[in-house]
Amino acid sequence: MTLIKKQLIAVALACLSLCAYAKESKNKNADMEPITLLVKVSLAQKIDPFYAETFEGDPLIEDWVYPDSLEFLFRLRGTKHLAKACNKAGEFFLISRAYPKNDGHLEYESFNYLPYGIFDAHLTLPFAKEITIPEGARFVYIGSLVYDIDPKTFQVKSVKILDEYEAAQAAANKLCGKEVELIRAPIKDLPAK
Repeated sequence: MTLIKKQLIAVALACLSLCAYAKESKNKNADMEPITLLVKVSLAQKIDPFYAETFEGDPLIEDWVYPDSLEFLFRLRGTKHLAKACNKAGEFFLISRAYPKNDGHLEYESFNYLPYGIFDAHLTLPFAKEITIPEGARFVYIGSLVYDIDPKTFQVKSVKILDEYEAAQAAANKLCGKEVELIRAPIKDLPAK
């Protein structure tokens, strides 16, 4: 076999591999549904400004919160301004995700809370819930989460999930720049690992 024939065969095999990979990637994405979650996360009490000074932060900077996921974490570490990657604590914010069509559930382990916008001082707020996505829903409200923490140890004492649907609907419309159909999502505890 000549060198040219071997090169043509190699190119043909490479093209077939690329086509198969592209088809597989397309099929994987075709099995996913987009969803936008709306949530609000806040603390029942303010963390002492001394905590900010300990980390050489500014006690006048807002508190921030974001879902505990690699995508948000990488965006956070790759940006100079937390506002581009995080959301103000105590305000509604959107989380865009995709979930498998045949499943209809999402799981969230926790949220990260950044007092005074300081990443090194972040607190992990447990959530550990399974969210059931109602059929046909595109915008889903999962609740307003209020965490009560011990001011000395920063351990979470309790979490309340409030239903502020009317305020959430107004926030969703404002955040999306149009009127959207916001649906409450059933949530339940994840089984202990």
